[in-house]
Amino acid sequence: MTGARGVLQTGDPNVVQTWKSTRGVLAEMIHFVGQLQYYILFEVIESSWGELQDRIHREGCTLDDLIKAHTRYLNDITHKGLLGAKRTARQQAPELNPAGEDDRTSYLAQLGDLLRTMLTYRDSVDGLYSWSVSDFTRRQEAD
Repeated sequence: MTGARGVLQTGDPNVVQTWKSTRGVLAEMIHFVGQLQYYILFEVIESSWGELQDRIHREGCTLDDLIKAHTRYLNDITHKGLLGAKRTARQQAPELNPAGEDDRTSYLAQLGDLLRTMLTYRDSVDGLYSWSVSDFTRRQEAD
């Protein structure tokens, strides 16, 4: 048996538990990415697109109105998509920004850190799978 089922089957309960928890974490990561994709596609782009369409289809819409509507659309999807932060009270009044607190707390920075962590975890899972394959091969050769 050389399929994934054979490779991942082992008598070591620690390895079995590790794979079980790994599959759970991978499922959560896939769910998170799917929800993020849904949010960006439907809550950000689609709703902002509808607003853009309403603005440009108004009677008497000029080129300047079209440019303003498009600029607003780009700003809306940037801010709603967590890619840009609107000016907060802390940015407007620097004295409210405690020392050491910077943009690391922004949603974009947090999202970037989270996605990088997910990619690092994926690399670890690849390493675990490689170990499992070599362990499987060793067990096959021993039999």
